[in-house]
Amino acid sequence: MIAGSSTVALAQANGPIKIGVIAEVQSIAGAATPGGAQIAADEINAKGGKIEIITYDNKSSSADSVRAFQRAVSEDKVSAVIASYISEVVLALEPWAARLKVPLITPGAASNEITRPIHDDYDKNKYTFHGYLTSAAQAQAIC
Repeated sequence: MIAGSSTVALAQANGPIKIGVIAEVQSIAGAATPGGAQIAADEINAKGGKIEIITYDNKSSSADSVRAFQRAVSEDKVSAVIASYISEVVLALEPWAARLKVPLITPGAASNEITRPIHDDYDKNKYTFHGYLTSAAQAQAIC
């Protein structure tokens, strides 16, 4: 309890914790990601937290996503990034999360390839968090 309290006090003293959200905001599913993140931030902030959501529209593009990730980390100083339900986008961002040592959370991408680098070299790729079932797990559950 004391450690958690000091962490909150430190965060409040240093300003908000910035979380980047890279999403396909022009699509219904993509728009839900920053919307959901903002709802969570609002709930945390209502209880005294200081979370700031910074949204980047990737236009469903891996290249735009990489540029957004680089900007989020270097210019906007985010502490973590939530990104995309498109596997190709997450696969493009995964090496950047490892290189810049910034947590990357994917709430919806399903490619089996996302978890492979984490398995193969955990120490390097431990910054990616795959929050959804892989394609193989979904297929197995259906069959």
